[in-house]
Amino acid sequence: STITLPAAPTYAGYTFNGWFVAPSGGSPLTSPYTLAGSTTLYAQWSVTPATVTVTFAPNGGNGSMTSESQNYNTPAPLGMNVFTRVGYTFVGWNTQANGTGVAYPNGALYSFTVDVTLYAQWSASTVTISFDANGGVGAMSSESSNANSPLTLSAGTFTRAGYTFGGWNTSPNGSGMSYANGATYAFALSVTLYAQWIASGPLAQTPLVITTTSGTAGTPLALATSGGSVAEAPTYAVTDGTAQGCAITGGALSVQGAGTCVVVATKAGNATYLSVSSPDTTILMRYVAPVVVRLAFAPKSSALSASDQRVLATSATKMASGGVVTITASAWRNGALARARALAVEHFVLARLHIRVVMHLVNSHANLVTVVARL
Repeated sequence: STITLPAAPTYAGYTFNGWFVAPSGGSPLTSPYTLAGSTTLYAQWSVTPATVTVTFAPNGGNGSMTSESQNYNTPAPLGMNVFTRVGYTFVGWNTQANGTGVAYPNGALYSFTVDVTLYAQWSASTVTISFDANGGVGAMSSESSNANSPLTLSAGTFTRAGYTFGGWNTSPNGSGMSYANGATYAFALSVTLYAQWIASGPLAQTPLVITTTSGTAGTPLALATSGGSVAEAPTYAVTDGTAQGCAITGGALSVQGAGTCVVVATKAGNATYLSVSSPDTTILMRYVAPVVVRLAFAPKSSALSASDQRVLATSATKMASGGVVTITASAWRNGALARARALAVEHFVLARLHIRVVMHLVNSHANLVTVVARL
C-alpha cells in the first residue's frame, strides 16, 4: 500500500534529515511512499551548527573577500563581489567552480543552513581593436573578439608617401607594445593600434619661417627663424626690396636707407632631411631721426644751467635707453673749456637719462653744445 510520510518531527539541537528504512545510512524516503510489507521508518538527525559560514573563491580572478558567518538558519544577503579578472565580466556565484551547481546572483539572499564555498563565475568580455593611420592615409575597420581569444589582425592598408609600413604599436611613437602585420594575438583589453612608418628616403623638414619683421635703417638687424628640423643655423638671401643697399652679413640685415627688404631663409638638408626654405618675407627698415638738443652756456662757463638741465630731462622721453648720444661742444678758442662743457653734459646724461654717450669735441666761435641721440 502507499502512505503519506509523517510530518517532520523536532529534536532540540538537531536537524531532521528525513525518514529512512534504517537507523543510519541510506537515502531519505519521498512521500508518498509505497510499502512492501510491514516496515519501520526511522528519523535520522544531524547536529545543528551554531553558525554557518559562506566562503568566496575568485575562481581565476584576483582579489580577496572575507568569509561571512551567520547564526544557523538566519537568512542574510551575501556581500557584493569585489573580485576582478582581466578580460572577463563577473556574472554571479555557483556552488561548483564549473557552474554546474546551485547558482546565486550577486548579493543574493542566502539561508545560512549549511556551510558552502561559492565560486565566482566569469563571462569573457568583448574587446575591440581599432587602427590609427598615425600620419598615413586610408581607412581600416575595427575588429572585435572575445577577450583572451586568438584574433588575427587584418593586414595594414594605410599608406604614407615616402614611408614603408612597419607594423603596429600601442603608442604612436613606437614606445609601447609592438604587433606584427597580419599576426595572431589574444587581447585581454580593447586597444588602439598605431601604424608604424619607416622612412624610405630623406624626410621633409618642418616649415621654416622668418620671425623678424622690422628694424632700423643704419643699425644691423639680427634675423631670426622658427621651424626646420636640422640643428644648423639657416642661411639668408635678399630677393627683392625697396630699401637701398639691402645686404646680409653674418645673419644680420643692414640697409643704407629706409624701405623694405625681401628675405628668404634656407636650412640645408642632410642624410636624414631634405632642405627647406622659408616663404619670401618682407622686412620693414625704418629711419628714425636723431634727437637733437642745443644748449647755450654762459661765456667761459662749463656749468649746466637749471634751464639746460630741464631741457635735457624733458628730452629723455625722446632718447631710447641704450641709444647713442653725440655731444658736439665748442668754446671760443678754448679746447679745455669745450671739453669741460662736453663732460658736464655727458655726466648729466649718463646719470639722469641712462643713455650711452659718444663724445666729440669741436672748437668753434660759439658757446654751444649740441646733444644728438641716435635711437
